[in-house]
Amino acid sequence: MKENGWYRLTHRAASDYRIGNLFTGDDAIAFYKTISALLQNIKTMPSTYIT
Repeated sequence: MKENGWYRLTHRAASDYRIGNLFTGDDAIAFYKTISALLQNIKTMPSTYIT
């Protein structure tokens, strides 16, 4: 959770994250950074040490 990622999306409700919802502008950049960080965390932690 970084300043330029998840924390910029806290004004959104849970229903805003449905499949097919459109993100534009700063929200799209923050969402991309959040998902990228999440995937990197999954790649380096659980999948490395569990398998």
